Amino acid sequence: MIERRAQSKIVLHLSKPWKMGEALGWPSMPASVDYQEGDRWLIELEKPFRFGKSEYRFFVVEPRLEGWHLGDAESREVPCRIVPTAEDQLSSDHPCEIPRRRNGIPIVGSITDYHH
Repeated sequence: MIERRAQSKIVLHLSKPWKMGEALGWPSMPASVDYQEGDRWLIELEKPFRFGKSEYRFFVVEPRLEGWHLGDAESREVPCRIVPTAEDQLSSDHPCEIPRRRNGIPIVGSITDYHH
């Protein structure tokens, strides 16, 4: 079931690719959870960033490790696979689906609760 969660706030942390993290200064990036479908969320950064020729604003995130759940971010840092996606994913029938055509490079990192 797809659930819209516009009021949920998280913080996105990058760990790979190294070049991206270094270029951005390893920021903590506040984001809102726009949609949730099980353990896959579509998130939107409060402040998009540029890396290379691409601008990054929307991502689909899911846990990287078995036994972890995105909802655990309320109490601990959750390791995630972070897939850049386009804004038109918001109007998709399945906004949390990993896009077949990926926008940009694969990213690894984590999420935490906005107040964690």
